[in-house]
Amino acid sequence: MALSVWSKCRRFFKPYYVLNSLLLLSYALVRHLVPRYRPLWLPSLTATMSQEGTVFTCLVLFLLMKFPKSPTMEHWLGKVFLFGDIAILALTAAINWKVMVWYLAGIAALTIAFPQPSYDGPENVTFMRDATFRDHVLRPLLLKEKREAAKAAGKSGADSNGVSSSANTKQSQKGKNKNKNNNKKKNGNNKNKTPPQRWLVEFFTTWSPPCKTLAPLFAELSLEYGTERFRFGKVNVDVCPKLAERYRISREATSSQLPTLILFEDGEEKARLPPLSGRAVPLTRRNLERLFELEFLSSDSRESASISSQPSDGRTDGLSD
Repeated sequence: MALSVWSKCRRFFKPYYVLNSLLLLSYALVRHLVPRYRPLWLPSLTATMSQEGTVFTCLVLFLLMKFPKSPTMEHWLGKVFLFGDIAILALTAAINWKVMVWYLAGIAALTIAFPQPSYDGPENVTFMRDATFRDHVLRPLLLKEKREAAKAAGKSGADSNGVSSSANTKQSQKGKNKNKNNNKKKNGNNKNKTPPQRWLVEFFTTWSPPCKTLAPLFAELSLEYGTERFRFGKVNVDVCPKLAERYRISREATSSQLPTLILFEDGEEKARLPPLSGRAVPLTRRNLERLFELEFLSSDSRESASISSQPSDGRTDGLSD
């Protein structure tokens, strides 16, 4: 279920976005009300206004170039406020230094009192620790390894006792195999293989700005592509350091691996971003959809689940006898 337009816009009415927007817009009023003076490094006030137009033109072009590369609107607005504040400080210094000091104080107060908020909107994400990660994500892999170990142990036991097995046992086993083959033929294609369980897991920390930036995008993707067989999860690597070590994710402050997204299929790692080696890819919606094939995995999970839940036809009625 995708987010509605109102759900997407509602989170931008928080004090951080409202007050920073008002601070930027206030410059249009302040520049006409405060007394001006001519700085020593500008020949005239006309040069000041000319420089003002150049600064804002360059700022708008720069922010427009940044927009396609921004993973979320929150990230882009953070860039708007940051570079907008820098531009205002530079321009007010050319108009009146006292105004520049007031703006600097206002920017500092907003930064301390109203930092950029973390995402707290709707999402279809399971937050996991070591035990829940093992039960949800790794369970198919652990069951597979357990079956293979039991099969290997059984085969070893059968080989050691094979010489002493009687002909009656062989005959009985042959009869069981024959009945099993007959049942398979009777079932035909009605017995479907269980669809794989897929998880897209984000390994994150609460203090990392890139992790905060990705949070709203990851939530939107979970609502849009999440199914019963393709689910989204999160693991806090500060709470689960063993999982971070297992998947080679650095938890250092300078780490470029936070956040890390790993795609699991029946407990086995199939893809990750950023890669352990090679060039990092920006965590934009387009890149995530393309690299993890989210649309295909979501539709495939829905179709597989639908097929596996279909009732068998009348040819299997005899199996219950």
